[in-house]
Amino acid sequence: MKTLGEYLLFGMIFVGLFSVTALAQTSSAATAEKDKVEAQRLWDEVIRMKGGRDRLRNVHSLLVTSSDRNTPYWSELYVFPDKYWEWIKDTPRPRGTAPMPSTTVRNDDLAFCFWLDGNFLVKCKPEDTSYTVQENGFLLLETASQPFEPVRVTRGRFDKQVVEIIETRFHKHRIDFSVEAESLMVLKVSDYGADWEKDPETVEYVFKDYVDIDGIKMPLSKGWLEFGKTKLDGSWVHYSYEFNVNYDPDIFLHAPSAHSFDGWKRRSKS
Repeated sequence: MKTLGEYLLFGMIFVGLFSVTALAQTSSAATAEKDKVEAQRLWDEVIRMKGGRDRLRNVHSLLVTSSDRNTPYWSELYVFPDKYWEWIKDTPRPRGTAPMPSTTVRNDDLAFCFWLDGNFLVKCKPEDTSYTVQENGFLLLETASQPFEPVRVTRGRFDKQVVEIIETRFHKHRIDFSVEAESLMVLKVSDYGADWEKDPETVEYVFKDYVDIDGIKMPLSKGWLEFGKTKLDGSWVHYSYEFNVNYDPDIFLHAPSAHSFDGWKRRSKS
């Protein structure tokens, strides 16, 4: 049978362990909060150098195009927060088959998605209509409908340059932005996926050749580094941009019936 002294000793040990655990949790929470404050501070600086939060959040649509020897081969329109249109000159085909164009239209607000592949129309599966951040979010960094949540900052190197790595969250995704230490332009984006804590499959995007377009710094060249690779998958893709274009809202209400690199345009009525 335990004595009163033994009960008191056990009680003191329990209280001590509880206090140590509580202090550790408090210290961890304080560190995490400090990391968030520093990450947000640096992110705000990145946004300022990008062109400023007000200017970025006034971009309601983004048109991204790419050409090969002055011939358009890809055109993509984002209308924030949930509409997307894309035309590709030549969809990849099995060897020995003729190339065909494709057009995709998606309106996530209406769970509406169609893909016109050559002359074959496909209704997209519901799981394919989830709005993606990869293109417009990585190019603009911040819009009124798609803010990233900065978590912490670490220092590293990329392509022989010193970079500040801002770890962020976007819904369930972990996404890291590696920014050049002086210019604060984004050189690499690492998307660890929605299941990053259990099974990350990192896809990385790299950017260069920044220019000023209507007061916003945009990269003219983009490449891909898939699943831990250190060399580009293919060559650089070169972009051009337009903000707040005069698009036809009806394209997001009907399945596409024809292919055209400027099929997003509002047509004047004759």
